[in-house]
Amino acid sequence: MLTDSPYGGEYDDCEVEAGISLGISYSLSHHLNLMLRYLHIGYSESLRAHGNACWGDHKFILDANISRLQIGVQYIF
Repeated sequence: MLTDSPYGGEYDDCEVEAGISLGISYSLSHHLNLMLRYLHIGYSESLRAHGNACWGDHKFILDANISRLQIGVQYIF
């Protein structure tokens, strides 16, 4: 289904993304880790991703938007 784009014209609702997110992990103990991921580098056909803090054309992007921030805790049994 074609939808009006906020950037002008029409686009397909389908959103396809592939890429890597850079991050770090800090071990608190043998069983507990803190994780942080942020910067996304990859391919995107999503117009949603092409907002603030996103560099590149509408295919290959470098996305540093705050919506890419992931903070996690990992517990290993």
